[in-house]
Amino acid sequence: MNDTLEREVLKGYWFYDAVLRKGVIIKSINYDYWYELEKSDGLDMTDQEPELNEAGEMYII
Repeated sequence: MNDTLEREVLKGYWFYDAVLRKGVIIKSINYDYWYELEKSDGLDMTDQEPELNEAGEMYII
C-alpha cells in the first residue's frame, strides 16, 4: 500500500454501559482496512473490490 492517508474526523466520549466514560476517535482512511489485511494474509482478492465511499474513504473508530 502506497500513499495511505488518514485524518481525524471526530473526537469525543461515549459511556460504556452508561457508567464508564471511554475516549473515541473516528478517523477517515483512504483504503479498505479489511481488504488490505486479507490481501496481506495471502487471500485471493481478485473477485473483490475495496469498500470505500464516494470520496474514496472508509471510517474507523
